[in-house]
Amino acid sequence: MAVGALVALVLVASWWSTFQRVKVWHDSATLWEDSLAKYPVARAYLNLGVEYLAVKQDLGTAQALFSKAIAANPRLATAWLNRGVVYARQRDYEQAITNYNEAERLDPKLVDVYLNRGIAYATIERPEPAIEDYSRVLTLRPGDADAWFNRGNVYLKMKRLDRAIADFEKAASLVAGQP
Repeated sequence: MAVGALVALVLVASWWSTFQRVKVWHDSATLWEDSLAKYPVARAYLNLGVEYLAVKQDLGTAQALFSKAIAANPRLATAWLNRGVVYARQRDYEQAITNYNEAERLDPKLVDVYLNRGIAYATIERPEPAIEDYSRVLTLRPGDADAWFNRGNVYLKMKRLDRAIADFEKAASLVAGQP
């Protein structure tokens, strides 16, 4: 009888604990906010920042969270990259480029740095560094149709039509699933 009561008590306690934890799993933001409350580490700030950037579209909160991630771990390249994305969306391309540069310094193989920085350079009409960045993407990830297309657009603006056409054709073939 005592064993049965003990088992019942353990089951009720487990059920109650599970019920309480399910509240945390309401959405990704709630989960990361709970994680941050318990373990305020750079990766949790980064992941919550990504949630605010990508899902909630709250640039101010995302930027603050990426800054906290950087303060907690200045060597976290993806935090620098994502803070650069926030600056780019705010149309502060020079700050975006500064953040992308730091992300590149920390992790030169982080391909999205080059793609995003290329977009920033192209937007502020600095075609040569944009081409360099898109070419770097294509060295690291040759099947990236966006990089081929974006580089083609830069070549088009520079009136380098032969190169633009070649890049557009390559992008089209990748989108169509051809080698």
